[in-house]
Amino acid sequence: MLVNLAPSALIIIVANMFSIALGAIIATSNKLSLDAKSGLGISFTLALAFMTGMMNTRVKHAIADNLPLLAKLNPINLVNDALVSVNILNDTKAIYEPLMILSFMTIVLFGLSMLWLRRRRYDSI
Repeated sequence: MLVNLAPSALIIIVANMFSIALGAIIATSNKLSLDAKSGLGISFTLALAFMTGMMNTRVKHAIADNLPLLAKLNPINLVNDALVSVNILNDTKAIYEPLMILSFMTIVLFGLSMLWLRRRRYDSI
C-alpha cells in the first residue's frame, strides 16, 4: 500500500524510465532476433530480481555481504529499498540517493543506446 503517494510516484516514474533505457540498450546493443532480445531482457530482469532477494531473502544478504557494489547498483534493489523506506519506514529522505543512482544509470544507458543507433546504416536512407 502506498502511504506517501508523491515520493512513491516519483520512484516509480524514475524506475520506469530506467526500464525503458534498459530495453533500449538491449534492443540496440546486439543483432539478435526479436525473440532472443526478449529472452535476454527477461533473463536479465529475473537475475536482478533474484539478487534482490525476491525469490529467497538469504540471497539479498549474501550479495550485500560478498558483492556490496552489485547490491548498491542493482536497480531493482534500489527501487525496492526506496519504496520500503518511503511507505513502511516513512522516511522520505532515504530516496534521494537511489533516485540519483537510477537517474545516472538511465542517462548512461540512453546515451549508449543513442551511440549504437548512430552507428547503424539503413537501406532506406
